[in-house]
Amino acid sequence: MVAVTYAETDNTWLIAPYSWRLRVGGPDHNCFERAVFYACIDKQRQQRDLSWVALAKTTRVSPPTIKRFATGDAIEVDEVLALLRWLGRPLEDFSRSNQHLN
Repeated sequence: MVAVTYAETDNTWLIAPYSWRLRVGGPDHNCFERAVFYACIDKQRQQRDLSWVALAKTTRVSPPTIKRFATGDAIEVDEVLALLRWLGRPLEDFSRSNQHLN
């Protein structure tokens, strides 16, 4: 089971049991490469010959929610995790610094 908690003191989300921290504010707020993540999702979707609706059913993440990764709108950590599982890729593949914030 994955637990996600927000640490107000340093504007990060802690994702357990992985001990990952994602910074959501301050100078490092763009450390998660949303555009790269979305492009990877779209490429895999096309390679697997899936529509956006089929992808949504598979991942249980709605098409409008998936498209928010491309637009910069608010996203939820559980949505990121569901799509990472579908991609079979670790979170750090989409980190600008490619390292954890500990």
